[in-house]
Amino acid sequence: MTDYYSKYLDLIHSEKNNYGGAGFMFYENINNNIFFLLGVNNNKKRELGIFGGAREKKDKSPLYTAVREIFEELFNVSISSLDLFIDRIQKKIDDYSIIEKIFVKNNNEVCYIANINILNLFIDHLIYTECKWSFKDKHEWTEYKNNIHMFINDRILKTNQTIKNGLNEVKKVYLLKWSEINNSINMNVPILINKKEYYIKSNLNKYLHDNIIIDIINKKN
Repeated sequence: MTDYYSKYLDLIHSEKNNYGGAGFMFYENINNNIFFLLGVNNNKKRELGIFGGAREKKDKSPLYTAVREIFEELFNVSISSLDLFIDRIQKKIDDYSIIEKIFVKNNNEVCYIANINILNLFIDHLIYTECKWSFKDKHEWTEYKNNIHMFINDRILKTNQTIKNGLNEVKKVYLLKWSEINNSINMNVPILINKKEYYIKSNLNKYLHDNIIIDIINKKN
């Protein structure tokens, strides 16, 4: 581990048991342009944000909270085998395939920064271990394996699906260029997607403040 990563990872250890929420920020580097995967709230506000949420009593760690929220918000399923899956993800953190960063603002919140290809692990778990899926029938879910962009395109709720028990919170997801996100935050202007205006959620700014995450991703790539 380099001193560069140590500087950020060392912030985590004293805060882990006092965290208030956790989530994932997925990115992709396309021709030296950074893109982030953001979800649209299932409401009339058309707000874009990362995937995560508040700590629940049953959550054993920030990673437990973050992984649970990914299955609920991004894949729109509740699973029963979180402990088994978390062991797999923890190995990715330990070998620095995932970058971990903590933000202390109002509540202690942990953000796991990962390339979108890590989502193949989630899909694999849903297909072969949990046997749960949404947005497509069972036999079609294997098409998503190693084809995250197909999943992103298909990942949309039906219009009659309402928020309930942690599910249906995200209507659709988009892979958006960092320059557009940054401009939207700094200028307080909407992002135009398919001729519709979408606003960046105010709390997303704290995850991207001072471009720290961008610096880390550029170092890693």
